[in-house]
Amino acid sequence: MNEEIYYDYYKKNLQEYWALISRDEESHYQSQLVVDTANGIGGKQLKKLDIFTNSSHYGLDVTVLNDGSTGTEFLNHKCGAECIHKDKSFPLGAEEIKTDDNTKWVSFDGDADRIVYYYGNPSTQDLNVIDGDKIAILLGDYIKSLMNNITNDKTSLSELITFVVVQTGYANSAATKYLTDKGVKVERVPTGVKYLHHRAEQYDIGVYFEANGHGTVISKYQKIVKILQDNDFAFDDAHVNKFLKFLLLTNEAVGDALATLLMVEAFLKDSGKNTKEVNEIYSDLPSRMLKLAVKDRSQFKTHHEDETLLLQPEGLQDRIVEIFSKVEGSRAFVRPSGTEDVVRIYAEAPTQEDADKIADEINDMLAKEF
Repeated sequence: MNEEIYYDYYKKNLQEYWALISRDEESHYQSQLVVDTANGIGGKQLKKLDIFTNSSHYGLDVTVLNDGSTGTEFLNHKCGAECIHKDKSFPLGAEEIKTDDNTKWVSFDGDADRIVYYYGNPSTQDLNVIDGDKIAILLGDYIKSLMNNITNDKTSLSELITFVVVQTGYANSAATKYLTDKGVKVERVPTGVKYLHHRAEQYDIGVYFEANGHGTVISKYQKIVKILQDNDFAFDDAHVNKFLKFLLLTNEAVGDALATLLMVEAFLKDSGKNTKEVNEIYSDLPSRMLKLAVKDRSQFKTHHEDETLLLQPEGLQDRIVEIFSKVEGSRAFVRPSGTEDVVRIYAEAPTQEDADKIADEINDMLAKEF
């Protein structure tokens, strides 16, 4: 779709969805929204969206930071989603904006295909990140709750359509457990958007995001409409209408930070929670990731569907399991890099001390032999 159609499409659908959300006087929805667009294309695009041009309609006060408007700024320099995710520091210029506890922060990357949320205090650099992994959990849980509300005398929609949240081996176990406890199907694929996207496409609705905020929500909208029709669901039902309107906020493109922003804002508004509250729905298990240089990464072969299982060198997987099995509730895996002669070691445990020990012990074992 061209730009004009894109902005009109999302204006219409966001306004209609907003009208369906109940107004709760006790809502903790944050009105101040600061969006760091990393001096890339997202600044210009965001300023065309209805959520910016008509922000008061949504109860928002939107500020665009690092919009690249002067043409002299450097793309992603001390700003943007990757900077926030990796460095855990506020973007350049954040301290100049007057903010308070009612402020939520968002960063795109320069191409506007990644997005992370965060909150905290720029003056003290006290920052808490809601990364792509957690965005996938929040949206997956929300979509599941919308589906669960749709029932009739014959059946429920959740029994008729397929739905999945797709993760890689690096997704925290606490996140996976949170979803499965809510009845959401979770599947694991090798690292890489091509694997995540391909698996999500196999379902009527598929959600995936990498930790860096790159991802999307895929839905077979017309198929879902037909399922609703064939099973005598009423389209004037409030729950049906709300569910379908939310699906219209998605964009199947691999990474559209603007569409993800609208989905997350719709979820936050409907939930009545602030960023701190949604970030605390579960706590990640402590983890440690190491990178070890090896002479030949081709020696290391993982399972073609589950890269947390090491098939070669023979017997090495058993030795890794032996190391992390010493700590109840832990896990670890080793996988080769796809681009350089290194292997990546990931360990997860109930305490940071244990996660560090497991990763270090595996690292030492590999360093002696490879």
